Amino acid sequence: MKRYQLISASILVFACTTFAHAQSSFEGFYGQLGVGFENNAIGGASPTIVNSGGSYSGSSTSSSTALSPAVVVGVGYISVISSQFSLGVGLDYSGVPVKTSTVNSTVSDLSASYAYDYRIANRISAYISPGYIIDENKLAYAKLGFSGEQVSSKMQSGAGGAESGNQKAGGFVAGLGYKQIISGGFYGFGEVNYYGYKMPATAITLDPSGGKLNSNTNSLNAYQFLAGVGYKF
Repeated sequence: MKRYQLISASILVFACTTFAHAQSSFEGFYGQLGVGFENNAIGGASPTIVNSGGSYSGSSTSSSTALSPAVVVGVGYISVISSQFSLGVGLDYSGVPVKTSTVNSTVSDLSASYAYDYRIANRISAYISPGYIIDENKLAYAKLGFSGEQVSSKMQSGAGGAESGNQKAGGFVAGLGYKQIISGGFYGFGEVNYYGYKMPATAITLDPSGGKLNSNTNSLNAYQFLAGVGYKF
């Protein structure tokens, strides 16, 4: 009889311990604000000029970059799924416009040169976020999901400041982060994120006759570092 009582007591202690470990102050809905910096890089530019005379290929600098401030607003929900793990879903938005460094292009057949840059804005990312519960007030997590943003280009010289329309770049986000409760529902967090996109072609109208500069590129990516505060409801 004592053996069964001992086994029952052990099971009860294990269950209570597991339940205690499963608690997390982060379970539920949250909202947060992160600030930091990011580096955007657009590579592999191979512009072409298309006008009434035909199509002409140009050469340009190999990449265009921008180191800029980052401000990201996020909302989401976190659920505890086991004694040490959680699973969250989230949505992030960054509306801070980014202007990249100038691309210098030369079209030898037309004896013409052009300088333009890229503009990036309105990044939205939706993701899942598996987490590791360090203790009740500390959470380490990863992010993986879809991301999209708007890209355009603007002429700096050669066509009087003409610019393209906004194009949508689609891709993914992957990241790592850490959260810790400060007081009540308030917490601090830090994140590092990587964004990879398929770069859309942008077309700048050069003149009223319909001549265009098509900027065809291979890649657009960004590294982002954030620190911020949030509130778990």
